[in-house]
Amino acid sequence: MEKKCGELRHENERMKNTLARFEEHEAQLQKRIDEKMHENTQLSSMLEQVCIDLAIKKNVFGKY
Repeated sequence: MEKKCGELRHENERMKNTLARFEEHEAQLQKRIDEKMHENTQLSSMLEQVCIDLAIKKNVFGKY
């Protein structure tokens, strides 16, 4: 019985460590997602500004 209990404790510790690694990996992935979403927002804003600038130039200088 003690042997089985020891084995289960060991397995429990192993699973806790695995879970901790998964949680850390998840946090890293979420951070990367957040960074990419921020980058996407910035690029979308830049694209919108380029489109506005182009529309203004077309109206001022005629068609390109």
